[in-house]
Amino acid sequence: MLPGTVPLATSLASYFNPSKSPFYSVAVIGAVALFLSSDKIPPNEWLYVFIPIWVVLLLTYVLTLRAKPNFLDDDKDATREYDEQVKFARSLSISSALLCLVFAAREVSGLPFKLVYVACLVQIATFLVFAWAYIGGAASLRTRNFVQIALVTSTFLIGATVCSISSDKGPTDPSVQSAPVKQQLRFFVVDNLQSRYWTAAGALYALWVFCELYWLWHLRQYISFSLRPPADKAEPAR
Repeated sequence: MLPGTVPLATSLASYFNPSKSPFYSVAVIGAVALFLSSDKIPPNEWLYVFIPIWVVLLLTYVLTLRAKPNFLDDDKDATREYDEQVKFARSLSISSALLCLVFAAREVSGLPFKLVYVACLVQIATFLVFAWAYIGGAASLRTRNFVQIALVTSTFLIGATVCSISSDKGPTDPSVQSAPVKQQLRFFVVDNLQSRYWTAAGALYALWVFCELYWLWHLRQYISFSLRPPADKAEPAR
């Protein structure tokens, strides 16, 4: 084993500590469950599985935004660790978007690739701005658990990318074009394997967009803080 491997692994594992990001595991497992639900489930039962999973992911998103870091502002060691975790989370978010972009370009083309392309560029731009604007040690910017929000945002993008790529699966049935409108609607929403993956991708993209809107809303605060001129040093008492 290479020297320093164990400390590095321990440090990486600490960033995904459930006590620090309690809803991250729910987001990951929920995204995987949503992907797996798109195949090998009878059409009459698919929506009964899909809807509860998406509702859980939606509630996870809400709870993630409300979660606060579990440390006190006067704990300097904890705040320093939090700042390090923020740096790791934003780097991971940029890296995951780059991998999603390349993976999609290798596997699909057309609309699925265009959706992934736009989403990846938006996420990369968001976290590059965040990397520039975030000021470590600013207590006013620690009102939320941004580490967990960043991890959940990347999870939704990765899940949407995988579902978009998988939407290329499954043959279409030419005979459905001559069927009644109700039967066509059922085929394109429930029975068709491609549509199931598209629905799963759309559900994850929606959650990802919610996360991005939250980031854009808070980036205004970061940017205004970064552009704020430094306070004048107090004159020494005479």
